Amino acid sequence: MNKNKLETMKKALRIQGYDGNWNYDEYMFGLYNGMELMLAYAEGREPVYREIPETGFVNKGHKLIEFDWLITNGYPVYDESFIGRKEKGWKVVSTLPANTVHPKASPGDMVTIFARFTPYPESDKTYEVESVD
Repeated sequence: MNKNKLETMKKALRIQGYDGNWNYDEYMFGLYNGMELMLAYAEGREPVYREIPETGFVNKGHKLIEFDWLITNGYPVYDESFIGRKEKGWKVVSTLPANTVHPKASPGDMVTIFARFTPYPESDKTYEVESVD
């Protein structure tokens, strides 16, 4: 394999391996181990996988943006009809024909897509960012 490409892969794995990246959530954990597998194949060695952290993942179920949707029979959802969601921080993003998200929706059904911001947990950790270039 090209030495420059191999060095770029090593650097990308090192960045993914920073605390707060690899142990953020299940996806980032799997991404790290998958990158380790590919690098191990390229280097002709056995992969050295990381274990799930004993303290759990950094992200304790928080998300930056959550999405939800509601299908209605032929009418869009207006502010007055989602009062319960509005108090919980949901905003209407878009209203579309329901068959764009559900294959068995009737032709006249509408889907209203909602989103809300949920902050990440507070952290006193700081992280250095390293360029892959």
